[in-house]
Amino acid sequence: MSSMMGAASNPERQAILRALQKGRLTFKALGEMIQMRPEILQEHLDRLVRSSLVLPPNDGEGYFQISSMGRIVLEDLKLEKPKKEYLL
Repeated sequence: MSSMMGAASNPERQAILRALQKGRLTFKALGEMIQMRPEILQEHLDRLVRSSLVLPPNDGEGYFQISSMGRIVLEDLKLEKPKKEYLL
């Protein structure tokens, strides 16, 4: 699981995972949503697919989607962030 967390520790990859949480997206739609150059987006997607956090397009339309493991890793990353304590 640590290699999956490592794959998701990059802010750009986290942005991709968060975008895919909203639904299945094509490569073009992801690029427009995240404003990332296509070659950089492809690198990040390849890494996320290799670490099983994103499912590659397996339909004829080319939709990427987040895997159940990707959702778990995103939730774990949210919990890891330090909580701010407020003094009253």
